[in-house]
Amino acid sequence: MLYYGTLEPHRSTLLIKVIEEVCKRDEEVKFIVVGDAPTWLKAHLNSVGLRDRVALPGFVPHDKLPRWLERARVCLLPQHRSLGRGGSVKLLEYMSSGRPVVATDVDESYPVKEAGAGLVVPVDPGAMAEAVLKVLYDEAPRQEARR
Repeated sequence: MLYYGTLEPHRSTLLIKVIEEVCKRDEEVKFIVVGDAPTWLKAHLNSVGLRDRVALPGFVPHDKLPRWLERARVCLLPQHRSLGRGGSVKLLEYMSSGRPVVATDVDESYPVKEAGAGLVVPVDPGAMAEAVLKVLYDEAPRQEARR
């Protein structure tokens, strides 16, 4: 699973809950979180015993992101509310990579819905975790994302 970008609370709070929920349900899944991870995030992952399942490479220059996208089987857009800024470049990059996306149902996830490039779910860690595992293990959503 891959997430890259800002780790401000409007994304990281939900992201950490999704990571915890997915890890409870599947002992094999690993995450890559690219971006400047705040100290609290690293400490939290350590305290819940998940630090070894989440790679935190830090800031990665934009021209190096395709390497990380190649490693991902699913990309994440965990946002707990719409930011009212229109589209998300990150989301378009995820989609153009041919990787399926699991996004929360906010205005910015519209392209995923329109293109059928993954699953859009309610803003709920359990629903997002379920969708992540569905996309990971079900070939149909991955095939749809590649179209």
